[in-house]
Amino acid sequence: MIVFVPRERVDFFDTLKCVPQGTHFFSSFLQKGRYSFMIIDFHVHAFPDRIAAHAIAALAQNSGYEPQSDGTFSDTCAKMDAAGIDKFVLLNVAQTPAQQKNANSFVIEHNGGKVISFASLHPLAEDVVYELDRAKEAGLKGVKLHPEYQGFDMDDKAVYPFYEACVKRDMILLFHAGFDTAYPDSRRGYPDRSSKVVKDFQGAKIVLAHLGNCLDNQETLEKLCGLDCWLDLSICYKTMSTQKIKAVINAHSAEKILYGTDFPWGNITDTVSMVESLGLSDADKEKIYHKNAEELLGL
Repeated sequence: MIVFVPRERVDFFDTLKCVPQGTHFFSSFLQKGRYSFMIIDFHVHAFPDRIAAHAIAALAQNSGYEPQSDGTFSDTCAKMDAAGIDKFVLLNVAQTPAQQKNANSFVIEHNGGKVISFASLHPLAEDVVYELDRAKEAGLKGVKLHPEYQGFDMDDKAVYPFYEACVKRDMILLFHAGFDTAYPDSRRGYPDRSSKVVKDFQGAKIVLAHLGNCLDNQETLEKLCGLDCWLDLSICYKTMSTQKIKAVINAHSAEKILYGTDFPWGNITDTVSMVESLGLSDADKEKIYHKNAEELLGL
């Protein structure tokens, strides 16, 4: 496995041994001699050991993406350590109300250290506020929601009371946004809907994954850029040109962009290579790699 080097590794020749030659990322190392920024990955998935193999196989089949880990928490941490990721946001999705308690218990158990867990809640579950409070009391800072897998439209007024409960508790709302390979015809979380939520919840801490829609940037540019929300970069290197990615960053501001991979579906090195290829200033890259996340998470 080829990995990039944690920023603590400052020996130039040791660094060169660990970087894939022939890539833009390798050129960046040659120019700098070391990687100088800390990295917080805002979009990482892992599963309980007993279901990891099944979950990875099913999701790989649905998405067509090759997984970068076996899906377990231990292997995810090992891959993050090997790649030099300083901290990561652990996400899981309670697909049904019945899954909520166990899914939430899993992320609560692993919160701490370099792992920043977000609650796994189903917005239509009868006991969702109880589980939200359990997550808040355990120190979790946000909630992960997936309109397609959980079966709700992002702007459905039926889920607004749950959003309000999250905002009242100062919890970040992180949504899967836009296209999903498993639901190619669904528009439950496309920018026409997500922009309504952002406008209806002014001042809320809302993160829209995949730059709002990883399939294309046009709707994001038209409906989301400039609104008070954060966009993460996860999986976009697979689906969108660097020109389109940079257009969103320029229109929305680097101060509202978060580094994320969607690991294990997104490759860590490829995602960093994509960021390095955008021609951003070091100040903007540092915001994207970690400063924006630190501010949003209160680290």
